[in-house]
Amino acid sequence: MPAFQLDVSPRVYSEPVGRRLFGAAAEASRSAGWTAYDSGRIAAAERHYIAAMRAAASANDPVVGANTLAF
Repeated sequence: MPAFQLDVSPRVYSEPVGRRLFGAAAEASRSAGWTAYDSGRIAAAERHYIAAMRAAASANDPVVGANTLAF
């Protein structure tokens, strides 16, 4: 079970704010993936990278997606 769960489904914020939230979630997942990979936890790193790619797609941010793929 994850230590935390980020819920960025639309509630009371606008679409641009939601995209920024997804972008921040993508960056956090990418960073967590790198940390997991660097610690030798390859399966966990893969899960974080997949979450980062999904969040980047939801944010409609190809730069974050490309940055994630670079790791």
